[in-house]
Amino acid sequence: KAKFTHNDSSFEPDLAQAVALGVEDTIKLVIRVNRPLAEALFNRPIGRQQQLVEDSEKAGHFVVTTYIDSSPQLKRWLMRRIDGELEILEPAGLI
Repeated sequence: KAKFTHNDSSFEPDLAQAVALGVEDTIKLVIRVNRPLAEALFNRPIGRQQQLVEDSEKAGHFVVTTYIDSSPQLKRWLMRRIDGELEILEPAGLI
């Protein structure tokens, strides 16, 4: 099991304001992330019941499963990281 000690202060604070800025339905979000983002999400979960496990298919990556309110802020956060730090596994067509 991996141990995370990284404290990433660059995490987007607007995710915490999603309720005030407009949310959609709660979704099950499953993403594959690189190690630095996994460490940040370990320290600052983005959703409820978040689970983070090492990815058996892609070395150096982790799969994050969480329940989160879909919002424009979440979609922007995902879009900024889509080609380098993460891959959306579920739900299809989110962004």
